[in-house]
Amino acid sequence: MKMYRIGVLLVFVVVLAGCDADVFGTSTRDIVGSYELKQHEDFETYYLYGPQETGWGVIDGTFEKIGWNSRYILVLQHDDGNGGDWRIIDTKSNSISPLLTKTQVEINRDVGGIETYSASVAWHKL
Repeated sequence: MKMYRIGVLLVFVVVLAGCDADVFGTSTRDIVGSYELKQHEDFETYYLYGPQETGWGVIDGTFEKIGWNSRYILVLQHDDGNGGDWRIIDTKSNSISPLLTKTQVEINRDVGGIETYSASVAWHKL
């Protein structure tokens, strides 16, 4: 019976080691509302997760810069093959803007004054 328990424990450890499980929640940090920053296992890649994420985050990929206030998240999306530019996420309505130019972002009153950071700097600010 003792060998059976050890065998079950070893199988459990091997299976758990092979999983991409974040048992202690150390790879995510809350931003605003139900949105969070997720750090990939390489510690250099970050995704923005939220209620409508697709497996690659709410913006379908990684980003270069991110900033937030009590309602909005401003993110500079990397080019995913379809173009990359700024997006505004309204965390109350869970809506994501289409790609916006820097000029369009600068004249938007909702995100005026939001300071943006690189993903790794934002991670440490949260």
